[in-house]
Amino acid sequence: MGAKQARFELFIDVYEKKQQVAQTLTNIPTGELVESILKEFRRDFDFLGQNPDAYCLMKQDGSVLSNNRTLDKQVSNKERLIFSEAMPNMPESGQPMGRRIYLREHPTGNSYRLHWQPAIVGRFDNQAGNDLLAVDLGSHPNGLRVSRRQFEITETGGHFYIESLSPNPTTITDSTGRPIQVDRRQVLQHGDLITLDRSQITFKVIISD
Repeated sequence: MGAKQARFELFIDVYEKKQQVAQTLTNIPTGELVESILKEFRRDFDFLGQNPDAYCLMKQDGSVLSNNRTLDKQVSNKERLIFSEAMPNMPESGQPMGRRIYLREHPTGNSYRLHWQPAIVGRFDNQAGNDLLAVDLGSHPNGLRVSRRQFEITETGGHFYIESLSPNPTTITDSTGRPIQVDRRQVLQHGDLITLDRSQITFKVIISD
């Protein structure tokens, strides 16, 4: 029989669910544990995405673990960790959102947190203001039908707004099922669906306090 593999017992805060117990091998890359957390808690938190690179584990002192290094090189047994979203650099011309807002794509489940405003949804290019691109759909199968600057989302006074930046049509469907063409600045509510008409890409708006 082979030698018994060493394991850690870790206590992980996953948003409001504190000190979740994780029994894990000590020699796995930290990213594998992050991926397991995403799979286990996606039903509890509908804003969670599928890309482990967008998330990380932190120590209590705020230091971030590398997803590429093994656990035994970074933590000790019985240690308490915090599951968190990886924070991108804030664009110089951007401002942080006051509340958490996500766009969750249907039906893939890909989820995008909008960290700054104005948060532009579109495709990457080299034009000025490209640093404000929060959701790059250039690699999406229907991405070529998306405008480089399709729409933007902003926050004012605790409320979110969507505004079209392109003649390429965008439609909101609210909780009553009523479609609204985005031809001016519109209020966004939790649960609204945003559809990019030509590409048929649809996002659910998730606002979390």
